[in-house]
Amino acid sequence: MWTNWAGNQRTDTPIARPTSIAELQKEIAQPQSLRVLGAGHSFTPIVAGGDRIVDLSDLGLPTLGDARQDQVWVNANARLRDLSPALADKGLAFRNLGDINAQSLAGAVSTATHGTGRELPCLAAEITAARMVGASGDILTTDDIPLEMVQVSLGMLGVLTEAQISVVPKYNLRRQVQLASVEDSLATMHQKWAENRNFEFFCIPFTGKTVELLSRHNGCSRKQSTARFGYDRCKGTETCA
Repeated sequence: MWTNWAGNQRTDTPIARPTSIAELQKEIAQPQSLRVLGAGHSFTPIVAGGDRIVDLSDLGLPTLGDARQDQVWVNANARLRDLSPALADKGLAFRNLGDINAQSLAGAVSTATHGTGRELPCLAAEITAARMVGASGDILTTDDIPLEMVQVSLGMLGVLTEAQISVVPKYNLRRQVQLASVEDSLATMHQKWAENRNFEFFCIPFTGKTVELLSRHNGCSRKQSTARFGYDRCKGTETCA
């Protein structure tokens, strides 16, 4: 039985695990409706609603492919937590990520997963080209389908196998986490968006308090922690939010 990470979606639908693009093409070309597994991080019944399920974990594509200046081809089924250190080994990084790095890249971009940052794009906006297998089993690229349609497709255009993404030089962020009142967070949120690379806050029900997360660029070369307000942590881009 397949279940998502939250446990609110589950299904007994058979799961196919192709080991090559050719096997994937044959699987997709069958007539029954098909859903593709990512990391199961979504709350929605997208996967559980199909007649068949395909898992791309055994497809065997390399994590990283061709790299040209600020763009890199990557395995779209790779998890963000694996892509980030692979990019870091080449001195590169994602420009922006969400709080969770368990998703597959394809699942994250196809559902418009976002991070924070007033002037930073969401992850889907970093896709500059893609390769996919269409409903009839044919290989498609963004030469065949408009890029904007591929970036957030919910899997309706085909199975995303590889993506070219925009990247930036590797960097470090210092994250500060602190408690505040709901009133203070609401009153200062625009200022904190302007002053920080990333800013977000979460309300704690029935307390009148929020947890604020503020991130700024930092030049340090390794992780370290110090006590300040709540806590203040320097983190590399392989785990940054």
